[in-house]
Amino acid sequence: MTAYVHIGKHKTGTTTIQNFMAKNYEILKEKGFVFAKSATFNNQHLPFVNTLNYLADAHEDIKLNYEDNWVFKAFKKEINENPNKIFIFSSEGFSLRSNREKSVKILKEMLKKLGFTEIKIIIYLRNQADSMVSVSSQNIKHGHHPEYKTPANNNSNNIFFDKNIFFNYKQAVSNYLNTFGKENLIVKLFDKNEFYEGDLIKDFLHILGLKLDDSFILPPNQNESLDLIGFELLERINSHFEGFAWSPKGRNSFVYYDIIRGNFFTSKDPSLKFMPKKEIYESYITYFEESNEWVRKEFFPHKERLFPKKDLSTYKENYELKEMKPEYWDRIANFIVDFAKDRKKLIDSKDLEINKLKQEKENIKKEHSSYISSIEHKETTLKLLNLEQDLINKKLNTKKLYKELNIKEDVFMPRINVIQVNSAKARIHNHLAYKLGQALIENSKSIKGYIRLPYVTFHIHSIQ
Repeated sequence: MTAYVHIGKHKTGTTTIQNFMAKNYEILKEKGFVFAKSATFNNQHLPFVNTLNYLADAHEDIKLNYEDNWVFKAFKKEINENPNKIFIFSSEGFSLRSNREKSVKILKEMLKKLGFTEIKIIIYLRNQADSMVSVSSQNIKHGHHPEYKTPANNNSNNIFFDKNIFFNYKQAVSNYLNTFGKENLIVKLFDKNEFYEGDLIKDFLHILGLKLDDSFILPPNQNESLDLIGFELLERINSHFEGFAWSPKGRNSFVYYDIIRGNFFTSKDPSLKFMPKKEIYESYITYFEESNEWVRKEFFPHKERLFPKKDLSTYKENYELKEMKPEYWDRIANFIVDFAKDRKKLIDSKDLEINKLKQEKENIKKEHSSYISSIEHKETTLKLLNLEQDLINKKLNTKKLYKELNIKEDVFMPRINVIQVNSAKARIHNHLAYKLGQALIENSKSIKGYIRLPYVTFHIHSIQ
């Protein structure tokens, strides 16, 4: 089973390749290739890279148990669902961490455990000076300080954009060469003159043994560099924010997405093409000459130089916007208007969402209130039914007692008159003499009454 691992580098059309692969997933699958879609982020296999770094940071004594890793499980499941297919993985992160030999070795080990017996590494290399110009644009988009303001031999304090990690191609390639073997490295130059039929996508497909035909969908070019207006504007916006553009602190991510989505500041106007100071540009050519020569000898021995020699006699610096033409203001105004409309749509959408949640909350409150009322009503009804049942039970017990004593029910149940508790009449009726007299009258009407009379008078006397 074969795997192709595309390791970038940055600003070599990597995003365009990744979007092409993701968009043509089913078409590639029909042709026997799978651009792995499990464990991906923005159409690249960044979680795979993060896993390698996590495992590489693990203590030496810790046994690497790939089977328990979620990325490994996800890929294993996808591989089992697509037997006999050639898999493709892609992320700039593979090259960003290429200076860590342990990460590269873990990549090989994990791919072997996934069942790949043949592993090919693809890397595109671009002239460092031109790459620096594009990376500077990317830095600004991501909220970092622009790297074009320092020469190649002076690394910035930003470790993430260490120039050796980005542009030292000997360092980027050597660990992969030592781990996978030279025969498994496909090193390409990012240059139209070097591409198969002068096209990046055709070149990448050619590496896989495929040909671009009408069945494929071609996405537009991705992640184009900012022009000089974009540099000036976004650098100033970044000065008001802290942190990486996609981090919680980096609120300028909204601006970043709007600029890129609308292509407001990616014009092809030569007068707006960003070009740093000549000394900065030239430093990137000279500083990495030794590294480039090593790559040339290893992979391009037929060439005199890894990259064609640049004639800097006509080089024109263009790193500051010195003139604001009316059409530049129009572009900025269009951006502001579009940004405002987009924010309004977002706010309106959030308002609708909030109102919907409020309505749902009110409905839940009503349902809860109705439910509580229903319970209280049921409890009251149940209590009344219990009282009624108790009364019925008492009446039945009284009847049973009367029957056992062979007494009629109305003997002890004279007609009851309701009397006010504190009235004079009530006080007279409650007097012992009155009660005894009343008992004598009631029981003197029959022989049975005379017989019961001693018991009745005794009872009245005892409760008084």
